[in-house]
Amino acid sequence: MKIFNRMWICIKVATQLLGINFQIVRGLWLIGALPRPCVSIFGGSRNFQNDEYYKKLASRAAELLVRHNISVLTGGGPGIMEAANCGAHATQHTIQRTLKIVIEGLPFDEKPNTCPGESIFVTDFIARKWLLIDYSVGFIIFPGGLGTMDELSDLMNLMQTGKLKRRTVVLIGVDYWAPYKTFFDQAKTEKFLLQNTPDLLITDDIEHAVQLVINHCDECLYTNGSKK
Repeated sequence: MKIFNRMWICIKVATQLLGINFQIVRGLWLIGALPRPCVSIFGGSRNFQNDEYYKKLASRAAELLVRHNISVLTGGGPGIMEAANCGAHATQHTIQRTLKIVIEGLPFDEKPNTCPGESIFVTDFIARKWLLIDYSVGFIIFPGGLGTMDELSDLMNLMQTGKLKRRTVVLIGVDYWAPYKTFFDQAKTEKFLLQNTPDLLITDDIEHAVQLVINHCDECLYTNGSKK
C-alpha cells in the first residue's frame, strides 16, 4: 500500500506543477505582447490607514511610467492594484500598457478590478509571483499585508542569491516601512544577509521613486539593440 500512496502523492504533485507551469506559459504569452520595459507595482488590496493617499500615489506612479513608455504589471484586486491599473489607463495610450494578474478564489482577488484592460487568471500565488517578478526590470512597492511582504522578501532574496539580476526596488511610505528597514539593517549587520544584498530605497516622493525606476530602465539594453 505504501508504494501506491507514494505514487499517488507524486502524481498529484506532478499534476499541480503542470497546471502551474501552464498558467505561467499562458501568462508569459500575454505579457509578451506588452511593449517593454515593464515595471511591477505591488501593494495591499485591503483598506488601511492613509489608503486613499497611497492609492493616489499608485495611480500617479503608473501614469508617469506609461507616459515614459514603460508598461505596468500588477495584481488584479482592489486597493493599490486597482489604482495602478486605472492610473496606467488614465494616459489614454493607444497601445495597451498594463496587465492585471488575478488569483482566482481569493476573497479580494476572485474578480478583476473595475479598471479596463486584459487580465491574466491564475490559481496559485507561485504563478502570479513568477509573472510579476521575472519579466519586470523595476518594482515600486506600496504598503500592504503578508502578500506584499512575501513578494518583497522573495524579490530581495532572489537578488541577493544571484537568481535574479539586480533591479531597482523602491518602497513607498517611509513611516510604514520603517520597521522593515530596521529588521533589514539588523539582519545585514548580523550577516544574515549577504553583503551584496541591495539596499532598501524608501521614499514618500512618488516622482523621485518613478525617476529612479526610469533611470534604471534607460540603462537596460535589449538584445535586439533597443532599450529595455
